[in-house]
Amino acid sequence: MPAQIKQDDNETYPDERGYNGWSNYETWCTNLHLTNDQDLYHYANMFSNVESLKQAVTDDVYKLIESQSAIDPRLAMMYQDLLVASLQSVNWYEVYDSLHEGDNDE
Repeated sequence: MPAQIKQDDNETYPDERGYNGWSNYETWCTNLHLTNDQDLYHYANMFSNVESLKQAVTDDVYKLIESQSAIDPRLAMMYQDLLVASLQSVNWYEVYDSLHEGDNDE
């Protein structure tokens, strides 16, 4: 379960563990988007292990960048590098565990 965070006037600050109780901002953000939309949630839950989830999301990012033909190719490479670097910072085990929380509950 994520650790408690410090709050001041509705602002959220990173806690001792990272961001909003997650390892880091990238992990929190990935989990937020994968669990905040029913279709994305079902998509993410269809993967049977952490590596397949990570690979699918990374592949989707590459496809997204490549499909944006209006972007200058030099900028597209920069965007791709930045997005992939962010994805490498995601604690995929934490996201996967969150997605499958309660799977073994009876």
